[in-house]
Formats: sequence, structure tokens, C-alpha cells
Amino acid sequence: MRKLILILVISVIAILSLLISLKQNKVKQLKTIIPEFTLTTLIGDTIIFNKSNFPTKLILNFYSYDCTLCMAEISDIISFSRENSIPILFISADSLGTIISFTEELKSQGISDEDKISFARVSLQDVYGVFGSLAVPQSVLFEEGLKIKMVKKGILSRNDLLKSFE
Repeated sequence: MRKLILILVISVIAILSLLISLKQNKVKQLKTIIPEFTLTTLIGDTIIFNKSNFPTKLILNFYSYDCTLCMAEISDIISFSRENSIPILFISADSLGTIISFTEELKSQGISDEDKISFARVSLQDVYGVFGSLAVPQSVLFEEGLKIKMVKKGILSRNDLLKSFE
């Protein structure tokens, strides 16, 4: 009887270990490849998010203007970008008008680093394909060539940024 219980316990542990390793492999695959997707710029042009259009280090942040957490993290992201010369691409599924109004609001606060900070509209379908959910805020931190350093769901802290770009 003891042998049977021992065999069952070992079998359960082996199955759980296998399931955990399969899930971790799936997460690693998701975190190493970002599919190309279409962005609409503030002037209405469309561009493809890929490594030829975004070859340098990059902070990609999915936000919504109505999201309090999103607004709370933006100043930390922008100040980190300024200090470390890492561009930011803020993407939102909000209307272009809302995104443009938000950029004007930032400009009135002295935030107009157009060479380092950009905004674009993205479809909900593309957001779901990239992040796996529509929750905001979400961020992906990239090394050159769109190599993923970190994927973060929830508020991106200054500490997260420091750890990723050390």
C-alpha cells in the first residue's frame, strides 16, 4: 500500500512539473516574439510595428486616457526616457482625437520630446494579439532589434525600467 501511495505521489509531482515546464515554455515563446501590427500615427498615416521601423531600444506602452494607473506611470516613463535617451511609443485604442488632445495636454506641461516620445493608435484586435489581453497599462521593453527585455502588465515603475535597461 505504501508503495502505491508513493508511486501516486511521484506521478502527481511529475505531471505537475511537466505542466509547469510546458506553461513556462509557452510564456517564453510569447515573450520573445511580438507579431507585426499596424499603427495609425497622429497625422493619420499607418506604419507597421517591426524592427525595421523601430530598430533601437524602445519602451512600448499601451495606455488609455481614462485609466488612472496609466496616467500615474507616464511621468516616470518619460523622465526615464529623457535621462537614458530611450524612445517611448505610447499606443492606445482611444480615438485619434483623444490621443491628439492628450499630446496637446502634455505639450502644455512642457513635455514635447517629439524625437523621443511618440503616440499612435492601435486596434483592439492588434492589442489582444500582442499583449494577450486588453488590460491597461501594459508595457514591453525592447533592446535593439525589438529583442524583448521585459513584459509588464500593470504599472511600469522606475525600478522596472532601471532593472531592464541596466
